[in-house]
Amino acid sequence: MLGLGEGRSIISAGVQSPLWRVACLCDTNEALGRTRCDEFGLETFTTDYGAMLADPAVDVVGIYTPDHLHAEHIIRA
Repeated sequence: MLGLGEGRSIISAGVQSPLWRVACLCDTNEALGRTRCDEFGLETFTTDYGAMLADPAVDVVGIYTPDHLHAEHIIRA
């Protein structure tokens, strides 16, 4: 999941779902990322979007960044 300013409900749904899992959180705000990992019991966080995209555990990227950044993030994914 890219962008943690919003999207707490999707993280919550992911950790509760038997159909999919949250493999990695990514945000430029490291403190927020660590907080969300602690809050939801997740282990993988990065501030590097490229590293997240290169992670073989990541199959799909949920993009929750500001609207004006969506095109760039979608193209890279």
